[in-house]
Amino acid sequence: MLISDDLKQRINTNPHSVRDIFKAYDTQKIDLSDEILDDFLGLDIATVETGVNQRTISRRYGPEQFTYEGTPYDFTRIFLEVVDPSETDVVYDLGAGYGRVLLYGALTRQSLFRGIEIVPERVGMIQKAIDRFSISNAQISRQNVLDSDFSDGTIFFLFNPFGNATITEVLKRLHDLAKKRSITIVAWGGGGVAQFSELRWLKEIVFTDQSGTIGHYRLKLFQSTQNILRL
Repeated sequence: MLISDDLKQRINTNPHSVRDIFKAYDTQKIDLSDEILDDFLGLDIATVETGVNQRTISRRYGPEQFTYEGTPYDFTRIFLEVVDPSETDVVYDLGAGYGRVLLYGALTRQSLFRGIEIVPERVGMIQKAIDRFSISNAQISRQNVLDSDFSDGTIFFLFNPFGNATITEVLKRLHDLAKKRSITIVAWGGGGVAQFSELRWLKEIVFTDQSGTIGHYRLKLFQSTQNILRL
């Protein structure tokens, strides 16, 4: 058991206490345990993932990236500290998985967090957490990102979520959006992220905190060049 019976009882009695718990974790300079925070949120990822039929999803949507790779909560905390979204920001997680970025962000910030995820089992678990804890500033949509409207977004997070053709199309749409207003993109993992560094309309901002690295995967932050973010 990852969480004590007393703490579980507190959460069951007052689900809103989860927000206070996550804010406390967010302000502490300690490593965040993915397993413990998943347990707080009721994210039984291993069990649900065994029921995901990737062949069925692939037949419907084609050769996409359907394998689940969870973003560490530590990485979410790092980029949120740097980007520091305001109440007026709309933060999108494109390819939200089980909602770690979406839920952690919404519980620790006042911004609106929206996720787009194609796998129904994952969406169902995210929605269950949103409903249980009444997280009013978190929303999840079960959609193919190419069929989704994310034009209200100001900050976008992507963790190796799509195949090359889809990521190229998503970047085209983000480029069109950047012509209208400044946007921020946080990317992590995968070969597709290399495309971001090659785009002339994006300026890479180097994180001063290099702990957002696992192997060859590193958090990368980009700002559209119309209004370069100064850190």
